[in-house]
Amino acid sequence: MRHRFNKELAAIHSNFKYMIFRHFPIVKILLPMIILATFFACTVDSRKVYLPPLSVSDSTQIAEYREQALSSTSPKDAEYYAKQAYELARVLGRLPEEGKALLLLYEIYYDNGQNAKALECATKASHIGDTLGDLRLCAESYHALGNVLSRFKNNPIAAKNFADSFILYFRLNDTMSVTNVWRDLAPAYVNANIFDSAMIAVGRCKVFAK
Repeated sequence: MRHRFNKELAAIHSNFKYMIFRHFPIVKILLPMIILATFFACTVDSRKVYLPPLSVSDSTQIAEYREQALSSTSPKDAEYYAKQAYELARVLGRLPEEGKALLLLYEIYYDNGQNAKALECATKASHIGDTLGDLRLCAESYHALGNVLSRFKNNPIAAKNFADSFILYFRLNDTMSVTNVWRDLAPAYVNANIFDSAMIAVGRCKVFAK
């Protein structure tokens, strides 16, 4: 697995050199974003907050709310149970569970076209992830922000959030999520009329999927 991932990384480096010389105007815009994302990724876990363990009963209740939200066929029911999980985590002062509940609410709102609410939840989750120094929560939150900002046609900011997410998933060795970020990044490029970069993003998906 490590050998294959190193080969994929070499492919990325090779493609990055191609972008530098073939698409310099685009790279000149996005490169500072990627550099900042790398710096951010290297400092996130240095601020990690350590919390006492959650009691079994409280943990079970939050998990049950999450399961009920995920299994609900009605968006209203799903929202209700996700909010219950969020409120319980908030009352208990449990930021990790609060962040996860916010991302669950984001998914519900995003899937049902409630973009303003989805943006609010993803933003709050990203702040919690940054406070905790939680790489996974940060990666998922920035990926979510990239997706919902693309719907608002705010493609430059969406691209920055995708870059933040990409770097963090890469640090976590989460190849599937890295692929998903690139797959979502391609439409953002298309909407910004950067078609060559969209094709490069799609090409990276194929590399990671092998």
